[in-house]
Amino acid sequence: MVLIKKSLKISRSEISKNFEGISVSLVSEGKNVNILFTYKPPSLKNKDFLEFLENFILSSNTNDRFLIVGDLNMDLSDEDSTFRSFLKNFDIKSVTKEPTRIAIKSNKKGENNVKISKIDYIICQNDLEPNSEVFGCPYSDHKFLVASFDFPLQIKNEPIKEFRNYS
Repeated sequence: MVLIKKSLKISRSEISKNFEGISVSLVSEGKNVNILFTYKPPSLKNKDFLEFLENFILSSNTNDRFLIVGDLNMDLSDEDSTFRSFLKNFDIKSVTKEPTRIAIKSNKKGENNVKISKIDYIICQNDLEPNSEVFGCPYSDHKFLVASFDFPLQIKNEPIKEFRNYS
């Protein structure tokens, strides 16, 4: 689910038919900010999902800004990271600075195995410098991601309502 403030101007929205994703375009200084909110199931091949992301990027106007937000189930800390190469090839970056998931599993001996990973992302063009933060979530093994970008967004013109005072 994506919630967008009523006063923001949305120029386009689309739900992906082949992948779990919702994209919206917000208007900023006469240009669009294209945002893709997406999830990659662990069973989906990274290559197939990266092609989906590539199509999103290539379908954006080169003058527009874009963000990719979601649980991508790909870890940049993996040594053979096609995801890292993908980011480099498109001159984009993750603003997520710390791990986003801590999974604790117990084995048959009752020992806990802790796996820490960074698989949730906010991705943007390299020239943007957002403020970002990762903080705990009480009901999930994933953490919350928050980022603020300096996009002056256009506001829809609300109708002016004038009333006369007849008293």
